[in-house]
Amino acid sequence: MYYNYIMLLATLVVFFIPFFIIVKNVRTHKIRAKWISGIIYGIVAVLLVITVISDDVMNYTDANIGLGLLFILVWNLTVVAFVVAVAFFIRKRTQPPL
Repeated sequence: MYYNYIMLLATLVVFFIPFFIIVKNVRTHKIRAKWISGIIYGIVAVLLVITVISDDVMNYTDANIGLGLLFILVWNLTVVAFVVAVAFFIRKRTQPPL
């Protein structure tokens, strides 16, 4: 019963980490980076939370393909965000200070 909520919490925490790294490693336009990261994170997180709660309330007897696909989408977005975060991190470390 609580498996979906544990997966939801773990997914949201892991999904937050690359956005935090991106915002910390952006050299200029930090406010814009915070807003864009926050909006992307918020949209995906709200969709995921609504889907998990809907699945729990409806109490489907069969598998919910939408929930599985949404988790796969979020994990794929997490991988992309981590790649971008690593690129920002490397670029910040290799450039001379302003």
